[in-house]
Amino acid sequence: MPPDGLEGTGFQPVMGPAGCRSQHENSARVLRRLRQAIALSQRNRVAPTAGSSPVYLAALKRDPALRVSRRNPDYWLIAQHVLDMFFAYQAGLAEAARALHLSTGQLVAFLQRDPKLWEQTNRLRNAFGHRPLR
Repeated sequence: MPPDGLEGTGFQPVMGPAGCRSQHENSARVLRRLRQAIALSQRNRVAPTAGSSPVYLAALKRDPALRVSRRNPDYWLIAQHVLDMFFAYQAGLAEAARALHLSTGQLVAFLQRDPKLWEQTNRLRNAFGHRPLR
């Protein structure tokens, strides 16, 4: 049954697998989706010689191979920084990896973990005239 004042509007509450979600859970999901959308679509123009963001450096210090869980609250900030550097180096894999203090294999592994991140990576490569990564 819709909340008072919403009868006849077609309002349907969002239900999860357990039958209902709290407002807190819904807000957290919306915030995650918003962070993802921003990270994937908005590029910060950084100079190739610019240093890395503090959030990225902290993640790299915790794990030099940049194995970051998608559940990490900073995941999308880290992903955005990686894409920004990738863009700064015109989607050149080796150059971006070097600037990010990663091997090319580690960079590819990070990018492949999320299908949307991988898709955006290949869009950038296409925009700069490179073949897609597989």
